[in-house]
Amino acid sequence: MHPRHEAKFGAYLLVCGGLQEILEDLWTLGRESEDSHVDVPSLVGFFEERIRGFFKNWEEPNGHDAAVWLSVAIGEIASLARLMNPQAGTIWDGYGAALTQKIPKWDFGSHIKELHTIARDLSREFFSDCTLLADRLDITCPCEITCLEFDEGRPPMLFSPPDNLIEALFVFNGREPHFLWYAALPFRFIHEYTAHIFPIDTRYQLFSDGWMLVAASRFLEKLWLAKGNQFPLSETQAYLFSRTLEHELPRASKRGIRIARLFEEIAALEGQPKLFMEATHTLCSLKDRDPRSRLRFTDGFLKNLEKILPTPQGREVVRRSAGKGGDKFVNAVVNLKLT
Repeated sequence: MHPRHEAKFGAYLLVCGGLQEILEDLWTLGRESEDSHVDVPSLVGFFEERIRGFFKNWEEPNGHDAAVWLSVAIGEIASLARLMNPQAGTIWDGYGAALTQKIPKWDFGSHIKELHTIARDLSREFFSDCTLLADRLDITCPCEITCLEFDEGRPPMLFSPPDNLIEALFVFNGREPHFLWYAALPFRFIHEYTAHIFPIDTRYQLFSDGWMLVAASRFLEKLWLAKGNQFPLSETQAYLFSRTLEHELPRASKRGIRIARLFEEIAALEGQPKLFMEATHTLCSLKDRDPRSRLRFTDGFLKNLEKILPTPQGREVVRRSAGKGGDKFVNAVVNLKLT
């Protein structure tokens, strides 16, 4: 990474990590405050403005100076927060003080590794009941950050099987809001592990980059509800995909998302809330098939499922699968004779 890029990116990660730590406190204050409205989106908007100004104007390779400059600029938002609510100003003051303390020992590489480790461990938990993939859950892929000045239209994160490498692409002057890139980093790591690294991946967009996004999102949401403060990510991060990230996906991904959501809903209505994840594990574990056969099998399952779900036949197939597990359900759908 170019030294100037490294200085800017390191300072950016420092302030975003600090904001993530106080964001839930601000949301809680906004919900509970009666005397003054705490507009959290506006505070994040002020934060974004300072980030954009920093990226536009900072040209020096000194990481320490970059972190100090940006921290001071971010700290000035405390006065705006205080106008909304005195407690919001106090929270932001604490955030600014914490940044000052972190700067001398800040190592953004270690921070990325920490987020990566959290995501990989959650991905292993995603497959904890999938015995067919147990031998793959020790895979760890290095992450490489690529920084660009301007958007080239590439995805923010991708997995390269030949190199066994996860590449995270960061654009200083891109379209995506910069705090969103940081907040979404754990989910995007989780998606790469659960859709492309741990499974026997077909590289089939309808499933891998549609259905599997829903599976990861629902897993995180349920885990956050179960663990609360013991969960390593915030509520905002747990719900980030369903609330924010899915809206700009390509058509094939959105189609896979629709099929997954409808199936999960019908399975729950038929008293089988576990069937969605059981079927997901089955489709991720097709070891006994060659790549072309895996693709045909997954394609056949999704297309048949899409046809029957809105019909009484769909509910009947789900109902007959009660207690039989994901493998028998998936095979039953694939083998349906549809006209």
